[in-house]
Amino acid sequence: MRYLLIRIQNEAGADQGKSNIQNMKQNIELMNQFLKNMMSLRQDDMKHKLFGQPYFSLELIGEEELIKFVIGCPKDYLGYLEQSIGSFFPGCSVDHISMPKLLVEGKYAT
Repeated sequence: MRYLLIRIQNEAGADQGKSNIQNMKQNIELMNQFLKNMMSLRQDDMKHKLFGQPYFSLELIGEEELIKFVIGCPKDYLGYLEQSIGSFFPGCSVDHISMPKLLVEGKYAT
């Protein structure tokens, strides 16, 4: 299992209260659409019927001005995921990380 950390910076606008909330909702909706598109990875050949489908793990972390997604996937799908994420979120950064520690004293830590 390999892990990707996706950081999406919110754009600063004139009306920061509503624009931040709208930007965060828009980014979450885009990630939802990305996950729906991952259904195309499902395969119906005999190998996958016997041994199962590819598995993925997703964690969503929202901080003040930053939204982080941690995606765990098999190493065969890293290239596909990096390209797909780059097309949905052009201004994001994608980093390879080791296994994330999601709860450290109630806070997220990488």
